[in-house]
Amino acid sequence: MQLHPAICESGYSDELPLGWENACVRTLDRVDWNPEPPSFNWSQPLVHISCRLTQGSLSLSDFRVWSNASDGRPIALDILCVNQMNSSISFPWPFKAPHLVSLEIVNCRTVDIFSEYLSDSIDTPQNIRILVMKDTVKTLSTSNIQDFVSNVTKISRDVHCLSVVLEKYVYTNVTTNYVIEPEHMAIVVELLNNWQIQMQRITHRCDFKYLQLMDESIGKGLDDRHFFQLHAKATFPELRVYNLSHLGYTEVPTEFRHWRLDFPKLERLDFSWNNISSFDFTDNMISGRNICDIDLRYNNISELPAESVQILVHVKSAVMNLRNNPLSCDCFTNEHLFRLLRDNPRLTGVGLGNYEYIRNITCASPERLVGVPFGQLKEEDIFCEEPLPVTFIVVVSSLGFLVILLAVIAFVVIRYRQEMTILLYTRCGILFRKLVREKKTFDAFISYSSLDNGWVINTLVKRLESKEKGPAFKLCVHHRDFEVGAAIADNVVKSVESSRHTVLVLSRNFTKSEWCIYEFRTAMHQSLIEKRRHMVIILLEDVPKENLESDLRKCLETYTYITVGDRLFWDKIIYSLSCGAAKLQSKSSSKS
Repeated sequence: MQLHPAICESGYSDELPLGWENACVRTLDRVDWNPEPPSFNWSQPLVHISCRLTQGSLSLSDFRVWSNASDGRPIALDILCVNQMNSSISFPWPFKAPHLVSLEIVNCRTVDIFSEYLSDSIDTPQNIRILVMKDTVKTLSTSNIQDFVSNVTKISRDVHCLSVVLEKYVYTNVTTNYVIEPEHMAIVVELLNNWQIQMQRITHRCDFKYLQLMDESIGKGLDDRHFFQLHAKATFPELRVYNLSHLGYTEVPTEFRHWRLDFPKLERLDFSWNNISSFDFTDNMISGRNICDIDLRYNNISELPAESVQILVHVKSAVMNLRNNPLSCDCFTNEHLFRLLRDNPRLTGVGLGNYEYIRNITCASPERLVGVPFGQLKEEDIFCEEPLPVTFIVVVSSLGFLVILLAVIAFVVIRYRQEMTILLYTRCGILFRKLVREKKTFDAFISYSSLDNGWVINTLVKRLESKEKGPAFKLCVHHRDFEVGAAIADNVVKSVESSRHTVLVLSRNFTKSEWCIYEFRTAMHQSLIEKRRHMVIILLEDVPKENLESDLRKCLETYTYITVGDRLFWDKIIYSLSCGAAKLQSKSSSKS
């Protein structure tokens, strides 16, 4: 219910709360109040107190003492803080004071907001019908938050619900200033999260059976849990206007999908001046109810997919106002909306007559259609049916083929780069780096079991020492090159140290030979000394891992070995003995 001054009776400017004389004035207004609930003597004028606070403070406790001693007339209190930095007001929630029916606070800094939320000493019925808080800052400290969160479930229904006779609730651009020491910041964050959890444990419901206007606009957006509380813990049987504009929303909160169930008499739902790009509402029409105007102007709605167009057609309980949105006219972007306008020249039919304005919404893109009304678009504009030029198709096809070809080549090079490097060296003699060989007596020492002598001597050694089929490596072999009369262990060490590589011919027989294991350990030791890949491992046959000595098993898991059945077996052996353990220099390095 809107309060508005009618007649000012002069000569009645005394009797203000103690200390309020310099900031406030008092007048009497005749107002026709709704007689229910009959809490006051409605035949008497309303006492209107208007304050302009430039410095200092005003407190609700002083006002309460004064109003308690008044003659029982209903009181409207308006406070405007001209200088927010130098002034403050101490008005604790829920603003209980005898005979206070209207409270408006604008541009103020409030303190002690939670100081009375558990107080049972204020035995005053809550009579506020109009509450307006605009551009106001609430100041909270760590102790305020901690005390409130610890006792939030003890809040009574009267405190939580503010006023059962509330008719108008405006809470716009209200922010919170947390006066918190840096070392308490983590504690406060946890408390604020717990605050919302504790609020959900409140069991009582608020019945706002007289509330007609609710304005929570302008701010950083309301938490989803706020709407959960509205949906689960409150009823609004008479609410007509709900303002949620200027809150930075990117989508309509899901709780509003079935908005009519929570607000059966709503006539205006304002989501304008947000950043919403889509919407989803269902039809919960109640017979005889008014059509609700859902204001979606000045948002970011550029496309209306089939689902959104169906909402326009089938939701009969509301009309969406989509004006001043950047509607796109790009190819196929709004084809469903275009078909709706094309197939309904006058948008006839239930629910469609209210959307005739869409024809006048102008295109925001593409550039060639900017400013063109949507109702003037042609099919070739929205469906882009112009054939593509032949030259364009040829160019695009050629570029596509080239990209695919390059991708295949890149994949092959990356996937098989090692094999390609080996073959370029063994078949073509091409190596992209310069070899610097260490001076050793032998190219390789062959470590093998005597039981594998046939394959090693007749196949491996014969091929690697052949000048006709390769670079003719100089190999050290047991039966031929060990020094006669010297200890076997000394011969093994000497052979390993005097060879650039040790080739291990790994087989089941190898794993059972103590001398083969000794040769492996000596070669491993030499690799650590030279800090390079000294060993070349040939897997003559499959050897079960459980048969392998632990160091040899770890070596197989670390080193790359060559299997006899590999189609590039000889190329890999030759490359490994020629380049695998040599020190490599780039071509740009200085020549020795």
